[in-house]
Amino acid sequence: MSRLELWSVFFSVGSKPEYRKLLLDMTKAREEIKLASELLANISSDLEQRARYLSRKKFRMDHDHDMIVSFREGEAKGIEKGKFEIARSMLADRIPIDAIIKYTGLSEQEIFGKGFFEQGFTPPE
Repeated sequence: MSRLELWSVFFSVGSKPEYRKLLLDMTKAREEIKLASELLANISSDLEQRARYLSRKKFRMDHDHDMIVSFREGEAKGIEKGKFEIARSMLADRIPIDAIIKYTGLSEQEIFGKGFFEQGFTPPE
């Protein structure tokens, strides 16, 4: 097995007791897998240490998820804001509403609902 395949097997079945013999054979082939296997066995045998490990892992996963969600929400808000800024510029240049709708993807209700005309803009003829 290649080094990558050994690690793949280790991460797939390393914590399952029924695969201890396979892991033992793998540790003879690679010293680093032996060290990882010993560490895993040590962590698995100490319930308190395992609970701390799982708690840290959950925290990291929750944090990563929150960061991804926040990024996507911010990105979506930025894109939406950009559409309205483009619409505002197009209205200022007196471009017809049909063209603004076509190029921004905004509806007429969305454009009129943003208060553009309350700020001194008048609809193009």
